[in-house]
Amino acid sequence: TFSRQSFACLPFESSPSKLRLSSQINTMSKQDNANAPREPGTRRKPGLTCVELKGLGNEAFAGKRYSEAIELFTRAIRLDPNQHVYFGNRSAAHVAKALEEKALSATKKHTKLAILDAKKCVALDRKWAKGYMRWATPLLVTGDYIAAIKVIKR
Repeated sequence: TFSRQSFACLPFESSPSKLRLSSQINTMSKQDNANAPREPGTRRKPGLTCVELKGLGNEAFAGKRYSEAIELFTRAIRLDPNQHVYFGNRSAAHVAKALEEKALSATKKHTKLAILDAKKCVALDRKWAKGYMRWATPLLVTGDYIAAIKVIKR
């Protein structure tokens, strides 16, 4: 079986200069997107760039706030749907959320979403090796070892 610790080696694409994030999370406006569903304690700020959203998502992931990370990567994807890294990072966040969930239905949902994001990541950049690892990881979580090996061999 796998645990979150099994996938601690899945790093994100980020740079330290983009990680001035704690203060941004704490100062985000409550007004924006008030009707949109979100995790308790998370806030949204309009006007963030996709790079800033990715940085916030990376920080949320590092803080084990996986639902928030998924939301932030989703917002980055809406701004730039052709950036493979955003799909790869959201895939990793879905895997982490799947491993965190106790309900089997939630685990299946997040692994399925992780696979879809990883496939999109690879479709956008077939030369990015990490995309294939993002695709293989949820397959390993579901126990589909043969499919995971096939993905890695591509």
